[in-house]
Amino acid sequence: MKNSFYNFVIKNELYNNYLLYNSFSNGLLEVESETIEFLHSIENGSSSIELAENYVNELKKYGVICSDPEEQRKAIIDLDKKRSNVKSKSLSITILPTFLCNCRCEYCFEPREKKNGSNVISNKLAAKIVEFVKKSITEQGIKSLKVIWYGGEPLICIDKIIVIQKELNDICLLHNVKCENSMVTNGLLLTKTNIEKLLNVKINQVQITFDGSEKIHNQRRYFPSNPEDNYNILVNNIKESDENLTFNIRINVDSNNLENIHQLIKDLENKGIWPYKKNIKSIYLGDLIQGRDSTGIAFLSREQFLLIQEEFRQWLVMEYNSIFPDKPAKLAFRYPSQTKDYACAYGNINSNSWIIDHMGNLYRCWEAVGYDDLTIGTIDDLLNNSDSKFEDKLSSFTNLEAKREKANCSTCKYLPICGTGCPFEFIIENVPQERFCTEWKYILEKRLLFQYNFKRKHPEWVK
Repeated sequence: MKNSFYNFVIKNELYNNYLLYNSFSNGLLEVESETIEFLHSIENGSSSIELAENYVNELKKYGVICSDPEEQRKAIIDLDKKRSNVKSKSLSITILPTFLCNCRCEYCFEPREKKNGSNVISNKLAAKIVEFVKKSITEQGIKSLKVIWYGGEPLICIDKIIVIQKELNDICLLHNVKCENSMVTNGLLLTKTNIEKLLNVKINQVQITFDGSEKIHNQRRYFPSNPEDNYNILVNNIKESDENLTFNIRINVDSNNLENIHQLIKDLENKGIWPYKKNIKSIYLGDLIQGRDSTGIAFLSREQFLLIQEEFRQWLVMEYNSIFPDKPAKLAFRYPSQTKDYACAYGNINSNSWIIDHMGNLYRCWEAVGYDDLTIGTIDDLLNNSDSKFEDKLSSFTNLEAKREKANCSTCKYLPICGTGCPFEFIIENVPQERFCTEWKYILEKRLLFQYNFKRKHPEWVK
């Protein structure tokens, strides 16, 4: 009997015990020091420590000990190859009706020169997108469609969006396809009139972003038309919003605004927004990524960001429960998963996920939009049985297996739970490899320990 290569031993000083996690089985055990000594004795080829037979069988069940660790490793490598080639019955399209934007955020990763001018999506391209969705449903048997409106600032083109979205909704209704529609917006044009238009075509989710409380937000998310009022316009639009429109609030963080995050939440409390508006689905921290044109970012390391994110999640639950003690919120226990496929389009050559800009160019990642060398092809390639040139370019961007080999991933203990970090960043020069690896590589032990101890202290506050 041998120890699994995929064991993680986490010492818990607070409760004087250990957490024993195995990524092969994705199992977690709470154990005492005797179990750890038993594993050490196996590692040293000794039989000085013995455990009850039923407990040893439990360790086998969780993959902690096994007859051949190499067999475990081979099984995981085979699984990893399969999950990068899964064909999905879901279609996701992100549509950029324009690159135009009413803000000039210093860290924006899109090309600056594309934010000026008057280019918006044409009726001809809109018809092609609708035709592509219809073709995907009838020929590939697509069962669900996810539409994300992005930009630039998409609400600049709201009337175009309404027409296109209505046609997509009608197609889904005709073919009994589930349709989920959302938008990423800076929120400055989320007036009552525009919200009504969105809800009429079932765009009922939006992601908006804060960068801190009023002064810092206005500095970082520069609004040329009214530089001093970006924050107040956004706050008022959320406060006055129809409760049928769901908000996901992202808070961008780096070293420059980190100390301001709690102040932002307090301000949203004082203004009667969070946690009082029932249509606020989530508030979460977002890590800023270096784009080619990005400036002014004081990067956090991956580990720094993930630790801050975990602390913020727990603080937010406690803050909510201090306001509503009789109806406490619960912390979602984040746990690794052994995914059967890669959701990211850069990780799966067969992914049914596309980004389409207002010129009909195709991308696999939001961060690639606007850069000619990162386009894969055009909407016509998807409509007209693409040629080998298109297929070769698609393969060059999405060949995750080659990227895995380059990074020597087969020797990594995190491979069983690795959905990858950001495969796109793996092909961008001067980006640390930590951005490519799964976040669990940088937070697994601390996150499991944080959550375990939080649950021991506040069992009623954890799902």
